[in-house]
Amino acid sequence: MGHPDKDADLFRKLSPIFYLDRIRVPVLFTGGAHDPRCPVTEARAMVEAMKRMGKVVDYLEFADEGHAPRKVSNQIVLYERAIGWLTRYLPDA
Repeated sequence: MGHPDKDADLFRKLSPIFYLDRIRVPVLFTGGAHDPRCPVTEARAMVEAMKRMGKVVDYLEFADEGHAPRKVSNQIVLYERAIGWLTRYLPDA
């Protein structure tokens, strides 16, 4: 995306933190503490901002993973949580 100082307008345009007011549905965030592309600090900030706005949000963080869970035990946790989330919030089809 460029450099944050030189391309501040682009960063602001593409950053989801500036569009939280548009979210109208429940959101489940996941993150890995060792993710080099999507730092968990950013996911945590999104979650906290959404909570302050009264949005329905949940967050699942893996302390021992990177961008996506690789360990089978963590994948099971992720899938179970996602299925529970979808079961709870998706309208009956």
